[in-house]
Amino acid sequence: MKENDNKKSLKEMWKDPQKKAIIKLGLWFVFFALTFLFLSVASLFSKHNNLNNNNNENNQNNQNNQEEKVEANVPKMLEKLLNSNYSYEIKITGDNETKTLSGAVNDKITSGFIETNGNIIKYSYHDEKYFQINQNEEIENNELLTEEQKDNINLHNILDDVNNYEANNKILKEENIYNYDINDTYKIKISINDNNINYIYVLNNNISYEMNFKIII
Repeated sequence: MKENDNKKSLKEMWKDPQKKAIIKLGLWFVFFALTFLFLSVASLFSKHNNLNNNNNENNQNNQNNQEEKVEANVPKMLEKLLNSNYSYEIKITGDNETKTLSGAVNDKITSGFIETNGNIIKYSYHDEKYFQINQNEEIENNELLTEEQKDNINLHNILDDVNNYEANNKILKEENIYNYDINDTYKIKISINDNNINYIYVLNNNISYEMNFKIII
């Protein structure tokens, strides 16, 4: 009975122009309220999706950056340098003495000059021996450098130390420089440029070795 009474009441109100206008106004209000609610929910859903997309992009970028940080294979680059022809300049500083070696390596034969306190000696290195050159004659002289100096500028030794370090430690990187703190008194820094090693710095027992390289094509 009540449902029929409500229908009759609505019909009677609909016949009244004033009440009909009020009903229409109410219906429009309900329509706009539902529309606003729908748009609000859609907007929140869209923002949520955008936020998720941005987070995914940021995570992807961070992952890519992390991958870029480990892209350089320093041991491989050292091997490349060892198997290439290259020019070099090496400055050894310590024990109140400075030595500068400069020259080139061609087909595994080192040739160049050693300067110590203004004295310049032409030398070569091959077959694991040092030679002093006088008037184009090679004279074996393994005392041109100390054993410690020879060991610390030897790229094969540096390669072994870097491989051993990377096998057991996390590499510390600053821009294009890779740091290898072998121990408290022995540290190596290697600089990369265009996927080649262009600079190696060794500090061992308070003696520094600054080595610059350029591969000869």
